[in-house]
Amino acid sequence: SRGLGDVYKRQGVSRIQKALKKQKQLSRQELEEAVKDLYAKQPFSSERIQVTDPKQFLDSLLPYMLRQHLISEIRQNHQTYYMIRK
Repeated sequence: SRGLGDVYKRQGVSRIQKALKKQKQLSRQELEEAVKDLYAKQPFSSERIQVTDPKQFLDSLLPYMLRQHLISEIRQNHQTYYMIRK
């Protein structure tokens, strides 16, 4: 169901924002850690989806967050980091 994907995305976004507020900037690996135990539950439903593949989840979530100007991407020493967009 499409609705669950949206719930999922919102939770992912807020999970990443929380992690970035604490740490200022995080690598992709560190963000995978932040979302790997995330699951979404529909209101009034027992259906739950868990992030089974954090890499794939971030593949869709990070570009979305960048497009929405929620985060910035910075490159340092051949490593990509993400931070909250000021």
